[in-house]
Amino acid sequence: MPGISGKEMLYKIKHHPRLADIPVIICSADAYEETIADMKNFGADGYLVKPITTSSQLYNEIIKFSPTVAN
Repeated sequence: MPGISGKEMLYKIKHHPRLADIPVIICSADAYEETIADMKNFGADGYLVKPITTSSQLYNEIIKFSPTVAN
């Protein structure tokens, strides 16, 4: 992202009163376990490593944060 790092943006989202409860999934080419753990400790709710090769990868991560709809 031009002008701001993902970590800075995550911090801004998680510390904004209206946005703090919105789940944030990081999509990054950085696959280092240390980076993934760091971002989750910083407030990321999920982490996907690029390239995302199937739509099911993205779907499976998003569905974790979707409310269950009763039939």
